[in-house]
Amino acid sequence: MGLHDRFVNKEQLNQRERKIMSNGLSSIIDFADKSSKSQKSLFTSGTFEELEAMYQEKLKIEREELDPLIMHTCQIICSVVKKTKRISDGIDYLYKLYPKYLSVVDKKKQAEASGAHYVDASQLEKNASDPEETDYLRIVWSPIFQLLFPKDSPIVVKTGETSNKQSSLNKTEQYHTNKELSAFKIDVRLCVVKKKICIDLACCELSKHDADDKLIMDEGKLTREAKDITDHLISTLPYDQKRLDQEHLCYGWSIQLAGHTCKIATNHLVDNGLYVNLPRYQFSLPGNVVELPNIVDILEQLYTMKRTLHMKL
Repeated sequence: MGLHDRFVNKEQLNQRERKIMSNGLSSIIDFADKSSKSQKSLFTSGTFEELEAMYQEKLKIEREELDPLIMHTCQIICSVVKKTKRISDGIDYLYKLYPKYLSVVDKKKQAEASGAHYVDASQLEKNASDPEETDYLRIVWSPIFQLLFPKDSPIVVKTGETSNKQSSLNKTEQYHTNKELSAFKIDVRLCVVKKKICIDLACCELSKHDADDKLIMDEGKLTREAKDITDHLISTLPYDQKRLDQEHLCYGWSIQLAGHTCKIATNHLVDNGLYVNLPRYQFSLPGNVVELPNIVDILEQLYTMKRTLHMKL
């Protein structure tokens, strides 16, 4: 409790110390942060890694395999682009191959056409003198969220620093004497509405790059917000299902975006009030046509997250 004592005594803590303190007070072990100044520093050598390996095996998420048509589409476009160095040539060639099946391919082509978006989006730093966080959200990430969760999807994408109502209730219960506390403002929330109740499934924060205090602060915010999501999902289960399903079905996702890089983690209640934050996926959007084949791996990661979110509906 040394850090908390310093905090109570109004001693200034840096962002990493605040994150260790807040995660500890929230009973969260954050395995997503492996830096030397993270919670890892509180464990003896090798113990942190052993614990993570144990929970990763216990809470394994099977990787999604891409639809064969999407995979074939990726291969065609990457092959053409490798020769011509222009993403538009690959998409044009695809339409020449499948003129009779244009309507079918069009849906599949949407995800792959986003490859052009990925390449263009990664040039944001070069084209803008000093891009803001809102520029990255508007130009880079919002189109990707909309492709994953279109208007007809039961999962709703909420942007613009909104709050999870359940997080507000949790804070009110925990700090009932403090009337000024409120839930975190979250950049992007993935939710589903059931019986007029909005249930959060994932939270997302965005920063311009991965080398500032805001990124560290966002990491701490996301782990605690994902814990609130986990708690709320567990509370929606019938009593006899809680023990059986809570670890493998009721867990919150967190997404941390920094420029055109992405880190994805999940938060699980594992035993007697202990929560673990597990790193799942990490990628950077392709910055040029040479990196375009990476889109297959990226799509598999995003589609895996999408599949598990739909499992909660």
